[in-house]
Amino acid sequence: MKHDTLLSILSLPQIPPIPSYMKNLLLLTAALLTTGAALAQGQYTIDGRVANAPDGLKVYLQDTQWPESNMVDSTVMKNGRFAFKGKLASPDLHRIIIDKTPAGEKTSQRNWLMSSFYLENSPIIYAGNLDSLPTFYYKRNRVVAQPKITGSATENQAVAFRQSIAPLSKQLAATNKQYTDEFHLPSLEGKFNTPVGIKLAKQEWALDDQLRQRKLDFIKANPSSVVAYDQASYFLGGMFVDMTVPQISELQALLEKGWAGTPRMAAFNAKAEKAKRTAIGTKYQDFMLTTPEGKQVKLSSLVPKGKYTLIEFWASWCGPCRAEIPHLRNVYDTKGKSFQIVSISLDDKDADWRKAMKEEGMIWPQLVDPKGFEGDISKAYGILAIPFSLMLDKEGRIMRVEMRGAYLDATLQDLKI
Repeated sequence: MKHDTLLSILSLPQIPPIPSYMKNLLLLTAALLTTGAALAQGQYTIDGRVANAPDGLKVYLQDTQWPESNMVDSTVMKNGRFAFKGKLASPDLHRIIIDKTPAGEKTSQRNWLMSSFYLENSPIIYAGNLDSLPTFYYKRNRVVAQPKITGSATENQAVAFRQSIAPLSKQLAATNKQYTDEFHLPSLEGKFNTPVGIKLAKQEWALDDQLRQRKLDFIKANPSSVVAYDQASYFLGGMFVDMTVPQISELQALLEKGWAGTPRMAAFNAKAEKAKRTAIGTKYQDFMLTTPEGKQVKLSSLVPKGKYTLIEFWASWCGPCRAEIPHLRNVYDTKGKSFQIVSISLDDKDADWRKAMKEEGMIWPQLVDPKGFEGDISKAYGILAIPFSLMLDKEGRIMRVEMRGAYLDATLQDLKI
């Protein structure tokens, strides 16, 4: 959506009607604009009301700063109530943490109940039930109900946005579950339902593209909103940013409209410039690595020109990595003449690496960086977890990421390999 205000949208009849999922968001944006000045001058109060909460539970108010969040305030639950007050420079995402750790024991995140919401300088009510509040760690059989937050216009905007994309999000989650059940789990037993997997992988990609566009529409319509700022940040928050340099630059330009000259904009720009170094369409970075024969070679020596190449990061101790190897072996056996695979181990123990290669029958090119996650290649690509993979085009440019299972099969099909 290229026009910045509701007035300009409504005054141009040649523009198609506003999608229904955007209408409530635009009304909330107008409300936020009219209340922004008042919020900056007041203070926040949080009136916490928690059913079934015993006296004495510790309650914390935490910000969401990166890379390390801060405990802003703390109090103790009494008669199912708690309270906080203070002042913010601008609305921001915060967490309420209720610690259920028994008295006398060392606090543990396993005992935390945690929920996030957008705090602003206004009277806010937090209402929930101790028995259904979200836990810090996922618990399989727990029935979860988010607390009801009232009094924050910024939170209202965030809730409306989440509701607008909920159908797509649910559809994507259901498709991913179907993929897991019908392709991934059977593949662990050596059964590859490739046509089904490819179909579901492409459905996921299509849904993900729709979801991304919804988020971009929201950011374009609300460039001054912290909710939009956070959504833009999430695009750049993963281990690898599945975006091109122009797409990242577009996000920067959108946020400049509302955040130019602010610390938030500086932080976003720093993250964006880092992401551009490994964005889709950029050339892969070359590093010296070690072969099974103990020789130091450049990665480029194993990346043939004029051929698609999959670079796969793994380690002998990584269960999910090794679970993917039978599929990689199957793909290499059937299509290895048409594209290259290079596996890069992050093992720091040479014997473990060699043993795993032998056990898995990994006959394609192998390299290792014994410095693991502290090595230059891991730092360059921002690798924080494995398995992780990159697909390079014939010119050595990054074209897709996370190419495993049927996602790799679907990509090879698209490339007619």
